[in-house]
Amino acid sequence: MGFWGCVFVLLSLSAPVHSQSQKLSEDQPAMKAILENIKPKAPTHWSSGADCCTWGDVTCENGKVVTIMIKDQHLSGSLRPDINKLTSLLRLHIMRNNLTGPFPILQGLAELEEIYANQNNFTYFPVDDFFSGLDSLQEFHVDYNPFQAWQIPDSTKFASKLTSFTAGDANISGKIPEFFDSNNMPSLVTLELAYNNLEGELPASFSGSGIPVPFVEQQQ
Repeated sequence: MGFWGCVFVLLSLSAPVHSQSQKLSEDQPAMKAILENIKPKAPTHWSSGADCCTWGDVTCENGKVVTIMIKDQHLSGSLRPDINKLTSLLRLHIMRNNLTGPFPILQGLAELEEIYANQNNFTYFPVDDFFSGLDSLQEFHVDYNPFQAWQIPDSTKFASKLTSFTAGDANISGKIPEFFDSNNMPSLVTLELAYNNLEGELPASFSGSGIPVPFVEQQQ
């Protein structure tokens, strides 16, 4: 074959591998849209020109985004609804930033296990069917956000795998639902609703449920 023939063969074999490495994640459009709304400082190593699976604080599996961990980065701006398109998302950690606007609708993200959005400046919580389809959700934290008045939605009962639900100082009104009990949520061990505008008595379902009742105190 000769020297140059061998070189040609080697280059031909390597070409498909190089092409495959340049393939962008399926979640690239959604992640790019999210990036464009986060201001004035983007998360560390986020660049619209690079594959989102190479961005800092983002991990992927099989080309799909599974974790976003951008806590404590002084981020402002808002979260685009495109985040609902990240169908393989397992963990969303955005706590202790300055994100504003409505909290994104995450309805239907069946793989999502953790939402940590506490200590931001979100102003609206989308109560209608928010928890529908969140079949894997275990951790839900939205404490210390200046939401408009809202009530814990009935769809919360569909998140039956919840172990922790914390929404202290989040402008919740109305009564504490009865479905926070061992029958509907057998894994629930933490329920924190302090410093809200709750009314009425504690649900009878709390009796013998194992839920730490002192953490559901009302604002004094």
